[in-house]
Amino acid sequence: MRMGGGQNHRRHLGDGILIKDSNSHTIYLNSITSNSGEGIKLNNSDSNSITYNTITSNSNNGILLEDSSSNTISNNPNIRQNSENGILLNNTCNSNTISGNNISSNTMNGIHLKNYCNNNPISNNEIYSNDNSGIRIENSSLNLGIANNIVRFNTFYGIMIVGSTNKVDTLGHKLINGIPICCEQ
Repeated sequence: MRMGGGQNHRRHLGDGILIKDSNSHTIYLNSITSNSGEGIKLNNSDSNSITYNTITSNSNNGILLEDSSSNTISNNPNIRQNSENGILLNNTCNSNTISGNNISSNTMNGIHLKNYCNNNPISNNEIYSNDNSGIRIENSSLNLGIANNIVRFNTFYGIMIVGSTNKVDTLGHKLINGIPICCEQ
């Protein structure tokens, strides 16, 4: 199923777009703004594509994946000014690709992987001016494709890794922050 493809504007009491227990959807070319929940939420849903959307000013996260794997979040030109994270992967989200997004000015982190979210490549994103860290990886390991991101002007860390084992290609990143990378085991 495809959602989008024109000047679609999503404003709801609750989540802008919710996909639960369903696979293989495409969410593209939407303006998802000012929802009282998440901008886009995938719950227990695999093999979906979220691309070319503008996701702004939602009361929770711009994009939230829970217990969802093998999804692609790519080429979204504006994921910004959401009241929590720009993108949050929470609770066993594996093998998702986050690439080519512009993520800025979110109240928490630009991208946050939390609680057993493993093998998620994060590359070629521009992540800036978020109120916490640009990328935060917490209790999630083997995210080996963290490379070629531009991470700048986030309040705390460019990339923060907590309780996790990951490989960050620091040569491919452009990090501009007081402390570009922080790791705690």
